[in-house]
Amino acid sequence: MFNEMWRLYRDYFWDPKMNGKNWEDARRKYIGFLSRVSNRTEFNEVASAMVAELGVGHTSMRSPIDFPDKQRGLGRLGGAFSDGDGDGVMVVEVYDGDIDLAEDRSPLSLANPPIVPRGPNYADQRRTRSQPKLF
Repeated sequence: MFNEMWRLYRDYFWDPKMNGKNWEDARRKYIGFLSRVSNRTEFNEVASAMVAELGVGHTSMRSPIDFPDKQRGLGRLGGAFSDGDGDGVMVVEVYDGDIDLAEDRSPLSLANPPIVPRGPNYADQRRTRSQPKLF
C-alpha cells in the first residue's frame, strides 16, 4: 500500500518535479518506519509525514475509518436492470437523485447517448453485451 501511494503521487502530483523534492529519497526515508507500524492509524501517520515533504498543505492521507458512517460517500449507479431476453442487460428504470446537484445524479442519466427508459415498464430497448462506460 505504501509503494502504491508513493507511486500515485509520483505519477499524478501536479508538479512533475515534486516541488523540488527528491521523491525517491522520501520513499527510502519513510519506508524504514513501516516495520514499526502496527495499525492503519500509524500507517497513515507515516504516509502523511512523507506527503508533507512535498510542502503542500492541501494534500493528505486519510483512511475510511477516519470518517463516521454518516459522512461516508454512497456509491449509487442509480438504475434497475433486467437480464431481458438473455442477450445483454436492459435498463428498466433510472433513479436520477437530485437533478440540481451533479454529484447526486445517476451516471445513467448522464450517459451519451442518453438512456431513456420507455414503455410500460420504463425499459430502455438498448442492450449491451459489455460493461457500459458510465462516466
